[in-house]
Amino acid sequence: MCGILGLVSFDASALQFSEAIQKASETLKYRGPDAKGMFSSESVLLAHRRLSIIDLSSKANQPMSLKKEGLVIVFNGEIFNFSSLREALIKKGRVFSTHSDTEVLLHLYEVYGIDFISKLNGFFSIALYDQKRDMCYLIRDRYGIKPLYYSKQKAYTVFASELKALVNILPEKQINTKALSLYFHLQYIPEDLSIFKGVNKVKPGEYIEINYQKKTLQSKTYYHLKAQQTQLSYGNAQDKLKTLLDDAVEKRLVSDVATGCFLSGGIDSSIIASIAAKKVDHLQTFSLGFSDHDFFDETQYAELVAEKIKSRHHTFKMHSNDVFDQMDQALSYLCEPFADSSALALYFLAKKAKARISVALSGDGADEVFSGYNKHRAVYKMQTLSALEKAVWRCLPTGLPVRSSRDNFLSNTYRQLKRFKKGVVLSPKERYWMWAGFSHVNGLSELLATEQAVSKEAYVDYFNNSVDELQAVLLTDQSLVLPSDMLVKVDRMSMANSLEVRSPYLDYRIIEFVNTLPSEYKINSRYAKKILRETYKAYLPRQIFERPKKGFEIPIDFWLKNSLKEKLDYYFSPHYIHAQKLFNAEVLQRVYTKFLSANPEDSGRTIWAYFVFQKWHEKYMS
Repeated sequence: MCGILGLVSFDASALQFSEAIQKASETLKYRGPDAKGMFSSESVLLAHRRLSIIDLSSKANQPMSLKKEGLVIVFNGEIFNFSSLREALIKKGRVFSTHSDTEVLLHLYEVYGIDFISKLNGFFSIALYDQKRDMCYLIRDRYGIKPLYYSKQKAYTVFASELKALVNILPEKQINTKALSLYFHLQYIPEDLSIFKGVNKVKPGEYIEINYQKKTLQSKTYYHLKAQQTQLSYGNAQDKLKTLLDDAVEKRLVSDVATGCFLSGGIDSSIIASIAAKKVDHLQTFSLGFSDHDFFDETQYAELVAEKIKSRHHTFKMHSNDVFDQMDQALSYLCEPFADSSALALYFLAKKAKARISVALSGDGADEVFSGYNKHRAVYKMQTLSALEKAVWRCLPTGLPVRSSRDNFLSNTYRQLKRFKKGVVLSPKERYWMWAGFSHVNGLSELLATEQAVSKEAYVDYFNNSVDELQAVLLTDQSLVLPSDMLVKVDRMSMANSLEVRSPYLDYRIIEFVNTLPSEYKINSRYAKKILRETYKAYLPRQIFERPKKGFEIPIDFWLKNSLKEKLDYYFSPHYIHAQKLFNAEVLQRVYTKFLSANPEDSGRTIWAYFVFQKWHEKYMS
């Protein structure tokens, strides 16, 4: 796990950027505190920061090269099947000087060319320089677990693991208002865009081919999400799932440093920890809770699981004031606006865990693959409604004098019912976009001072070719929510603490298999993630399966109305809004008034998104 960056020159002037690239690599030091290196030529610069996980020797440092073949690589991530690939390459006559997965990548490319990507089981962002072919490749893993930004300028293309490493290399910084509009709807920026004009992300399952002699840059897709239904019986599907998940966990336990598991007390992480505990003696597990907000504290369930699987469990209790005191530090690791508040909780969990381990397994990805979100339950319910029931839902009043918010069970339930009612009258595509975002809150679509025509079509394409609405929702979640939200917070907050996080559910074999299963294997009227629950119900305490699903959240609304109120008032002042020339002051004030009322609904999400954006703007634009 590391940080990479570099530059490809179209006019053989790369060396003039050497000092800038070296300086930029310092901004990624926390991603790789163990070693640093740089390769320089007239056409290509490659820099690397290393977090040593596999083969801790200096021979495994990067950039790594095969000089005879004219290949140089910098690589961020892990290849979990590198041992078997290495053995196969040795049989083909390849000679290795390290036991690292990085060297395997070089030999794979030499033997198979760019098609080597299809042989990889892991997560990665790769920059590979082929001197003989005048080519540099930027490659990202199938699901976007590891980040990779790039920007094509007239004389060069520059790239990095994080946007902050590019900021001082770019000739100018202009906010991409299309990305900003999507940010306020989704609370994150989709993976094809960034907050800056002219800076993009290599998309999941994509590689960029840069020919610096021809001065061309082409993007090519090597992997597509798809769903073709299997004929497997439910019992056989359960058996195959157990085999695949067991192997995925085992592969992700291979490490030359201390390894443990995040354990939230939910189903997903509990299953991973229970499998890992059978393979690792005295497995260490970690959970985080808030001592002053019971609604957001799930540590008692994690402790039940830890007792069941006999792990060495570490529970970290924090007061929300402790989190608040370090909030600015945590937010500083977000290189572009990102408003999923659970990222803060993950930051502190990673920080606590890093004191004892360097690799953690997590349950990330299970919700998007097995159907674990409230919107998945809502889609199932929508599909089973009769015409009469839909008519009744349309007639139900939603203007009742009942509090609607996220901060307790009753008000949150009413909030969800109101969102469900709005979805009844919409098409599947429109329903998804509404449930996935917040533009319906108090005219939020008019939030920006300059109106943006933002098309959602590129993000909901799976609805055009699917006869099953739930499958379309899951594929859209896997292509949009997973890489742009869930995996962003895991990468940024874990790497901020030099901790590698591995997610067995994101093994491509598991995702491809589960995507072939019919919807009734995943969800029914009783519960979501059906096959996952029923396959592993004997492994865990029954309370884990009976409890309601809760996110890994923190009391943001409470902070915004108390400790952050003074700063928030400043950001909402007419003078500040006018000087920034980005927002419609009238719409902003309407949302703020709603937030401070007795019935805030989802307005707190927008207020937090606005606050996070302004913190980012102060750091990068002021």
